[in-house]
Amino acid sequence: MNKIDRFFYINKKLDEIKKPIIVELGVAATALSTKNFLNYVSDKGGKLYSIDIQDFSKITNSDNFKNINSKNWNFLQSNDLNLEKILKNFPIIKNGIDVLYVDSLHDPTHIEKTLMKWFKYINQFGYIFFDDTESRVYKEQKALFISIGNDGIDDIIKKFYYRNSDLIKYTKYFTDTGLSEFYKICDKEAKPNFTKRLWTYNYYFGKIFLFLLKLKYLYNKKDKIEKITK
Repeated sequence: MNKIDRFFYINKKLDEIKKPIIVELGVAATALSTKNFLNYVSDKGGKLYSIDIQDFSKITNSDNFKNINSKNWNFLQSNDLNLEKILKNFPIIKNGIDVLYVDSLHDPTHIEKTLMKWFKYINQFGYIFFDDTESRVYKEQKALFISIGNDGIDDIIKKFYYRNSDLIKYTKYFTDTGLSEFYKICDKEAKPNFTKRLWTYNYYFGKIFLFLLKLKYLYNKKDKIEKITK
């Protein structure tokens, strides 16, 4: 793809993996990610497994998928937290996933539960991508609730990284509505920490401290100017 968007970054990572096993959580009516992944595995090999609470099993019949071979695609209508049903239909997932793309329910609690359920199925040196983790676009539109939701998802992802920085590498791409990436450096079966208490400072103390730093900066700047002009 010539356009520098989220799939540009994702496909660059896919190029590192021979015949990747990709699991996509969330298809949506536009099916942009489905089309990208299916186009990729059709050209370079691999398998795509898509899961959505709605039935999108016929979406590859649309004109958007013309000339794309869908033989490497499998769809399941299911809640993406229902691992019992998913593994029954797609047992290959137990052997390991190379790329997990998370774009289903945009809710911080759901994202955390997704990590709890799916992390152990990601292969070592595999990737987890989270869509819509940046609120800049929505803040420009003054879209209050979407902005809050995206910031909440971003916060959950950061907290997971802080608790498990020995298990993953974390990258955030600020393109359009944001894309966050976990690169799993630990063994496939390693158990992440969800309960570790993270030290933090008082929000208001932080604001006061930054204000005092600003005053100090302005005072020192003024003092230097006065010395120069004397």
